[in-house]
Amino acid sequence: MEMRNKQRSLNRSVRRRLEIEKILSQYPNLPSNKINEIVHWFKREATAMEVAVVASNLDVQDSYEQFRQAHIDKLTPVELAVTVFICMAVIVALAVGVAIS
Repeated sequence: MEMRNKQRSLNRSVRRRLEIEKILSQYPNLPSNKINEIVHWFKREATAMEVAVVASNLDVQDSYEQFRQAHIDKLTPVELAVTVFICMAVIVALAVGVAIS
């Protein structure tokens, strides 16, 4: 029984990856809801292996690279704010440390 459930889950995962690849092949000519669907898949659903399979698929390689650069690799406003905050905290800590010594 458990083996059958694992097989179903694997089949569902493969079908979903193939669906994402099909959508991705049409990038950049996609509506925003499809872009959001692919972003969600990459960030929340896909395993590292699934991402590697998509990245190595020559049929979608150009679309994947463009998509990844535009939607996955860039910092979100929250990530950018956290990065700036951390940098400022380090600068202040260094300045205080230099002033004390």
